Order: sequence, then structure tokens, then C-alpha cells
Amino acid sequence: QYITYQERLRDAVFAPCPAGNSYETYRLYEALEVGAIPVLVKPFDHHSNYLNAKEWRNYPGPVLGSWDELAEYMETLYPTARELSIPQKHRLDALQAALGNWYTDFKNSKRLELVNAFEQTFQQLHPV
Repeated sequence: QYITYQERLRDAVFAPCPAGNSYETYRLYEALEVGAIPVLVKPFDHHSNYLNAKEWRNYPGPVLGSWDELAEYMETLYPTARELSIPQKHRLDALQAALGNWYTDFKNSKRLELVNAFEQTFQQLHPV
């Protein structure tokens, strides 16, 4: 049976979000929209590092120095190959909740920026 990318992402706990044509990849937003935990690698180019922007300063998700750190990060969450223990599950639930709250705030701030930009443009084009 064919399972779509979105269906797999909806079922995933983690979603690797490698940079594509831009460091700020659409994969990140797709993961956040479905409640998966995006795993990011910090951009090495300071000028292209969107994580330096004010709205990203409180990003609660994992940001690795390189993809080589992924196995070690996952081992901190899953110390054995067995099922999740209750404390580990609570950690993941708390991380998903923190990301959901952060993403809601992020979208609201972007929405407000867009409204303000439209209002300023309208006022410039149609002064009272």
C-alpha cells in the first residue's frame, strides 16, 4: 500500500530537516504543522543562519552541530533498544508540547508582521 510523505510525517516522532536550497527549509514547517519534532543542523554560515533571528532564539527543538551528532542525541532519548519508559515518553510529550506552543507563537508573530506591512503599505498608498 502506498503511504504518502504527509502520512508518514504525521506518524513520525522526529523529522530530520536538512537544508535544501535554503537553510530555512520547508521540511521544518511541514514537521511542525503535523506535530513531529524537527531535527535541525545549525547553519555554518552566520549570515544565512535564520536561527539568529529573534523569533528563533527560544526554539525548543533539537539543533545539532552536524548530522554526525544525531546518533548520540537519539541515544540520550532512547538509552536502550526497548520501548520508551514513562519518563522518556513524558520528555518527548513535553518537547512536542513546547514545540507546538513555540510554533503557534511563531506563526502569530509572522501573521502580525504581515498585517503591519500591509497596513503600512496601504497607508502609504492612500494617505488620509
